Amino acid sequence: FPSIDSVMVGAIFGRPDQAPPEGLPVVILVHDFSRDYLQDWFQIGTLSFEDLLLEQEYIVLAINLRGHGNTPLPDNRQSYQLEDLENSYLDVQAALTWLRRRPEVDISRVAVVGTGFGGNVAYMSMGSFPQQIKTAVVLSPGFWDVGDNNKSIAVGEGLTPFKPHSTLFVVGERNLIPT
Repeated sequence: FPSIDSVMVGAIFGRPDQAPPEGLPVVILVHDFSRDYLQDWFQIGTLSFEDLLLEQEYIVLAINLRGHGNTPLPDNRQSYQLEDLENSYLDVQAALTWLRRRPEVDISRVAVVGTGFGGNVAYMSMGSFPQQIKTAVVLSPGFWDVGDNNKSIAVGEGLTPFKPHSTLFVVGERNLIPT
């Protein structure tokens, strides 16, 4: 499905086997930087994270952010630019737009879960689309400039309006970059 800036976002869509024709909550999964949805969400032993969500009767939409997996960069560029990072939340917006057309989805019950850089994207998306995303889970968010003494890079800085709510941040001791 296309983003507002014409990036074709690749995704995997899953729903429970015995899904009713309408009304299930959905979880959008957002992967870490330089990975893709398969690496972060579908390679966890015998059961994937998607399988666990489907068993609990959630619809799952795992997206590939721009420049990752089967999602190209804008204008089919080959190299990443800072604006690509800052615009990654537009890929979640495209997912929300696509989900609104799915009758089996209860669009009033949407969550976004992101890991690493995808956690930043989940938080940016929550704050940018607070009426569309009910809750977010942000796993080990962080994006670090290792060339500048591990300085934290703020993505989405200056987004307005920005109104995050109902967000769970999960960060482990090993996720912190020493300064």
